[in-house]
Amino acid sequence: MSTPALHVAYARLGRPEEAITTLELALNSCREAHYRAGEAAALDSLGLALCLTERYDDATEHHRQALALARDIGDPGLEADILNSSGETFNAAGQPDDAQACHDSALALARTHGIRHEEARALDGLAQILHNTGHPADARARWHEALAIYTELSVPEAATVRTQLGDLQRLVLLR
Repeated sequence: MSTPALHVAYARLGRPEEAITTLELALNSCREAHYRAGEAAALDSLGLALCLTERYDDATEHHRQALALARDIGDPGLEADILNSSGETFNAAGQPDDAQACHDSALALARTHGIRHEEARALDGLAQILHNTGHPADARARWHEALAIYTELSVPEAATVRTQLGDLQRLVLLR
């Protein structure tokens, strides 16, 4: 199993500290090899892993560093990915305005460059924020947009969005 897959496995198993350790090793390797795109990706993943441990300030700093590298490299796909990760971290930290700004930027960049997965991820993130801030109709619209793209791409995220839409429908019916 490669190092990136290993950190994902640790995170999914609820072992974020092991994911962090693995990502720190990957980050050091990328820096030693002067592999800047890998460094940006490792910083971003490290930010997400730190978010799982509720170390939001550290997480956002890692995302900030990753975003600066992605912009310096000129990789819009990586930049959109990192903006979405930043939005997810801000949302988890209870900062919906910052989260929305990140997802809005990711959405614009993804649409400009035809990066469909990141477009759907941004729409999903915006839907989460709208749902959490009491705008269920707007959340539903964004989730439907995300679902269409995820379904087109045949990725597992489609099932998650379907579940969120079903949960939202049940809430509406209970009112």
